[in-house]
Amino acid sequence: MLSITLNITAMTSNETIAKKEVKDENIKAMRNYVYFTFNWTPDFISRIWGKGTALTEHFVKKLESYDYNINRFFVELSLDNQRKMLSWILENYKG
Repeated sequence: MLSITLNITAMTSNETIAKKEVKDENIKAMRNYVYFTFNWTPDFISRIWGKGTALTEHFVKKLESYDYNINRFFVELSLDNQRKMLSWILENYKG
């Protein structure tokens, strides 16, 4: 049986609430990523990692093996490649 423990801290002061505020730039990044996952096109991998490269071919096969689950594809990327993909989305994806 799976056991999950949750630690819940009540926010009772403005100082605690201020620490939890999300910056507008983070909201924009998250929103653009979510919109991208609903509307991505098959060429996004070659647009990020280059056309015809071994890495591009590897990522295309990986995405296919995940039944085109873009979120699984993203979380399986290395941190550097996640940064590269998110940077490309922020610079190029306009929703």
